[in-house]
Amino acid sequence: QQFIVMATLMYIVLGFVVFLFLPAAVFHNVEEDWTYLDSVYFAFITLTTIGFGDYVTGSAMEDGWARTAYQVFVMVWIIISLGYWVMVANFIARALRSKRLHASLMQRARLLKAMMAAQGHADPVFLPRHSKGTMNFMLQLSSMLPEAS
Repeated sequence: QQFIVMATLMYIVLGFVVFLFLPAAVFHNVEEDWTYLDSVYFAFITLTTIGFGDYVTGSAMEDGWARTAYQVFVMVWIIISLGYWVMVANFIARALRSKRLHASLMQRARLLKAMMAAQGHADPVFLPRHSKGTMNFMLQLSSMLPEAS
């Protein structure tokens, strides 16, 4: 559980540095009239896919190979960055689902154990019909859990 939190924080901090703050430094150096804050704003607005269009890269540059290379850099940055953030979001979503599922299974297992103890049965074959349904549900859910490594 702590591993998931630490890994998530590491991916988020790394993503902010590599895909937001470093490209903003490039934009600040290439775009003549952008401050660093404007560059961070552009990077954030672009990566959140809001894209107001109030800042456009390379608009003040003259046509030529430098402008073309810069625009290719921006396109590659957008594609890779969006892919990275989707990966982070997917990682977080899977971790949350797994944690909730595990907690639900543990709660059901405790309830089932308590029901068995209250009825004096140690074998699930003799459980009442609604308890067998709970057991089948738990077995189905447990088959969806990832294997522990």
